[in-house]
Amino acid sequence: MPRRTRTPEEIARNRLERELGNSGIIAGAVFSGIATFVMLTIALTRYEISIKIIIGIIAILLLGLTIYLGMNYLKQKNAMEDILEAFLSGERSISNISIISGLNSKAVMKIIQSMIIKGIIQNAYIDKLNYKIVEKQKTTDNANNIGKVVKCTGCGAKNTLKGIVDQKCEYCGAVLSEE
Repeated sequence: MPRRTRTPEEIARNRLERELGNSGIIAGAVFSGIATFVMLTIALTRYEISIKIIIGIIAILLLGLTIYLGMNYLKQKNAMEDILEAFLSGERSISNISIISGLNSKAVMKIIQSMIIKGIIQNAYIDKLNYKIVEKQKTTDNANNIGKVVKCTGCGAKNTLKGIVDQKCEYCGAVLSEE
């Protein structure tokens, strides 16, 4: 039976699931286990009441840390899922993705950048001047573009295209556009 080809959307969602995994759940279980162990130790020892109180406070702090980490994990997971869905549906504006996800634009850019680095979003980069996600061109070495002089959107310098995918400005390092 031939193997079904997965769509880029399915691949991105699978990468996101692998990246998020169950690390938050495991961390929560470990911290809860430690807190429970500490509480049992308190109950079974014959220390002075002041030591029992200190150990009890530590156990409560560990439990609070577990809840805090779990909530942050879920918030990050939901944000990444919302951002990925917006990207896969064709949204490229950081501002619009920010509205969709309910996060500020700076946080959205940080999450998108981490998703690009981790390979969840592929063949894309963040255009910080125009505040959008830009998909990289597969190839630029057709005869019409080699030798074409373009103006850099970052610094305004003139650069000559050499047919290199994602060619950068010689002066400021911004990715050049053929437009």
